[in-house]
Amino acid sequence: MYRPFEQARAVARGLGLGSSGQWREWAKSGSRPSNIPSNPNESYKHEGWQDWGDWLGTRTVAKRGRIYRSFQEARALVRNQGLRNQQEWRAWSKSDNRPEDIPATPNEVYQTEWHGLDDWLGTGRVSPADRVHRPFAEAQAFARSLGLKSRQEWTTWSRSGERPKDIPSYPNEAYAGEGWKGMNEWLGTGRRAPGDQLDRPFPQARAFARALGLDTKDQWFEWARTAERTVDIPKDPARAYRQQGWKTWGDWLGTGRVGNRNRIHRPFLEARSHVRAQGLSSYPEWREWAKSGAKPHDIPASPVKVYSGAGWRGWADWLGAASKWNRNAIVAFLEDLIPELPGLDPADLYAIMRRNGLVTASTRATNTNRDMIGRIVALASSLTPEQGIEAILDDLEVAASDAALVDDPRSPATWEAGIDDVTDLIVPPHEPRETSLPSLDTSAILRAMDRIKVLCPSADEEAVEYFVSKAVSKLWRNVLASGSIDSVETVKGYVAGEYARIVQARFLAQFEDAQNVAIPPGYRFAPDELRRSQVVPPNLMQRLIACRLREEKRLGNWSGTGAGKTMAAILASRVVDARLTVIVALNNTLEGWERQIHSAFPDSVILGHDRGQADVDRARHTYLLLNFEAFQQPDSSSMVQRLVQDHRIDMVVLDEIHSVKQRYAVASKRRQVLGGLLTLAAEHNPALHVLGMSATPVVNNLTEAVSLLELVMGVKYTELQTRATIPMSCHP
Repeated sequence: MYRPFEQARAVARGLGLGSSGQWREWAKSGSRPSNIPSNPNESYKHEGWQDWGDWLGTRTVAKRGRIYRSFQEARALVRNQGLRNQQEWRAWSKSDNRPEDIPATPNEVYQTEWHGLDDWLGTGRVSPADRVHRPFAEAQAFARSLGLKSRQEWTTWSRSGERPKDIPSYPNEAYAGEGWKGMNEWLGTGRRAPGDQLDRPFPQARAFARALGLDTKDQWFEWARTAERTVDIPKDPARAYRQQGWKTWGDWLGTGRVGNRNRIHRPFLEARSHVRAQGLSSYPEWREWAKSGAKPHDIPASPVKVYSGAGWRGWADWLGAASKWNRNAIVAFLEDLIPELPGLDPADLYAIMRRNGLVTASTRATNTNRDMIGRIVALASSLTPEQGIEAILDDLEVAASDAALVDDPRSPATWEAGIDDVTDLIVPPHEPRETSLPSLDTSAILRAMDRIKVLCPSADEEAVEYFVSKAVSKLWRNVLASGSIDSVETVKGYVAGEYARIVQARFLAQFEDAQNVAIPPGYRFAPDELRRSQVVPPNLMQRLIACRLREEKRLGNWSGTGAGKTMAAILASRVVDARLTVIVALNNTLEGWERQIHSAFPDSVILGHDRGQADVDRARHTYLLLNFEAFQQPDSSSMVQRLVQDHRIDMVVLDEIHSVKQRYAVASKRRQVLGGLLTLAAEHNPALHVLGMSATPVVNNLTEAVSLLELVMGVKYTELQTRATIPMSCHP
């Protein structure tokens, strides 16, 4: 028999318990009298029970009229819990440990006294606006004393709770313009930026590498990631010494100078990649090359014996000279391909086929398989790829005896389709073209990256970088198109393999940088000029462009119409602290540029029609607006020379950059003069930033594509062929 409700409640209130969880612990402790129920909410349900706050006396009124502790008392209790961030606060707030007179939404209850979650939890952090940091030199000395080796280690330590409040978690933002030169300089790791790197001479570096006793390329890269590698030994010697004596990994590590019995050969994929690069097309050519002395010692003369069971698929695969598409090869390729189609686009699929030797730059006889190649590539842009694969397999059954699918290497009909043969058939003329590409699933994109080794076993470092960059671009397209960060959470939670892990790390680093970029002082953008108090922050795309331009210096922004490219360029100019930004745009857009600049940063100085004769105050941010016609006048060249000689240009924006694409071998005067501006500006200011923009970068031929790349990147791509390969309808 339990006591009456009022008496039992009085006993409960006298215990000084703060939550239902604490009550349950007390009820199980053995201290509870037998006439006090362990579940009063059930026992007194119809005899006066209201809720736990009323039972324990932690509040005096019902939920709607709840009386909470004073702000100071509530904050003191919360700080004693040792919570460190919003996630831990939410978990504790939802548990039974939170007293009911402590609000779950303190920012609403204590609006006039609220100073942020860090103040509420007592983490020692303060809002950026109120933060006072140590002087840069003192803070850097402290950071170096920690012995941290990388950005990741810094981030982990910064979040550990050990960081003093006057040491910023984002020193690149806190000390921008005050001495910041990069994370390696901040941590004192001894590593320098690539542009400042001075590597040890090749012979000395090779001698050092050989003394390590490493046997393979993988072992080298594993060692190179350790602290044992000194700053003058490059992580990637093949690239660093490409023109200074580099031969092979066997030569670099010294594994090519041992007896045959003890010889350690390269891994199969690495060996095959090297052999394919020799351009051999037959077994006799292989034998001749193998005996010539040009073959590295760590590539076996009898690869069949060495790599049997370790990847060997035959001489055509080894040499990269697959001469036909027989039925079995196509079926095997499609079987590997089916699970990964959701994560691939046509350009990816074409690249995979090229790397597998299925499509090569050939001028040999046309064959009936050109249609087959086109149909396979088209699968990636189809909304119903499964049906397309079934149709291909059905046709293979019917055509099994066709001359184009026989195994006689002497038959011209079995020759591989050349690029020219495939060009018009990537999207077959008898099938309707999709008006837009299907959206690629985030997990599928990462899964496809983990399968690249299977789909494209001959992928070298350059090919892997292509697939990685493409995958990162697809992930960003998903995030920006959806306007949601759900895709980001998917990336974070994905259990990645080797290549997907690279994509995952690069994307998340870019996302974190974009989210955390500091908005430059003076930002006031508001779409409605009459409502200046409602400042609209930059969107994620604009932040991303600003961060990437700051890091990469030369960039193209191909976002669609209305995405905010103009504001992205303006924001980027302030993030990189450009004191003179030259904007080249169509004449009818210059007025819009001027409005946007003044709207975003009212303190800007805007010049127009000066054509290089203006006075520029380096203490302010100046924007020189020029139309494209300014670069095709009789005196355009002298205007450019005068502009560069008189002023240090920090950033150049090329809006609607397709207006200066070069379609033919001979460039127009506009293109030549504009290219001259970028070249001279970069010579006078090596830190020049260049941003190309276009919502409609329509490319009619590869000469145009290469010319746009060269203009933005400031590099001549002489190795890129401009003969047609696949139609632009295949590109996303």
